[in-house]
Amino acid sequence: MGPKRGGGMGIKRRNQLGTSNLLLRELAVEELAEYRLLLRMTPQIPSTEDKWDKIRKGFLKNWNFLNCYGAINGKHVPIQAPPNSGAQFFNYKGFHSIVLMAWVNWDYSFTYIDVGCNGTVSDGGVFQNCSLYSKLEEGSLFRPIGCIIGDDDSPLKPYLMKPYRLCPLITEQMNFNYRLNRARPSSENTFGILVSRVGKLNTDCKQLTKLLKRCVPFIIV
Repeated sequence: MGPKRGGGMGIKRRNQLGTSNLLLRELAVEELAEYRLLLRMTPQIPSTEDKWDKIRKGFLKNWNFLNCYGAINGKHVPIQAPPNSGAQFFNYKGFHSIVLMAWVNWDYSFTYIDVGCNGTVSDGGVFQNCSLYSKLEEGSLFRPIGCIIGDDDSPLKPYLMKPYRLCPLITEQMNFNYRLNRARPSSENTFGILVSRVGKLNTDCKQLTKLLKRCVPFIIV
């Protein structure tokens, strides 16, 4: 059974979460977790072949990309630098941040998030240090014929596809790039929704890490 649509308090909270940055900062962690559970939006790696197959079919139907199980991307989230941290959190874009890495579905929902790496770490470095990396390397998450997709900064793996960068490209490579680049914005669009709902959270990295882990699942509503 999905979340109830009735009830003034639930609707009021949902509207507030979509429009008030201040509320996101001030709500207690327990309340955020409770609301996330109500909406059943917790990121969750599919546990059955049928659930993986639903994702695969979604990418094929909506983005015309075959055997895709998700798109990965990273987002630098601005923070107040911790005291005496020096340049540890100072990223190449010129501000202090932590990195939110997400595995996103075709419908802009989250399969997995990793948040907390300091801003000096590249997207590839964040990916290779996330908790799912070993399972992806083992090939134990989804069928070997499947893949996830990333951008030019992603490491090329048997299970992780990225655009061809050779020049000139042959027709087959151009077609592949077209389809991949058409499917990949599912992750970028999800981050766009995230930023529009949350904005810049000017807080310290420990608080922001905890907040994002609880907010990300249900602000994409």
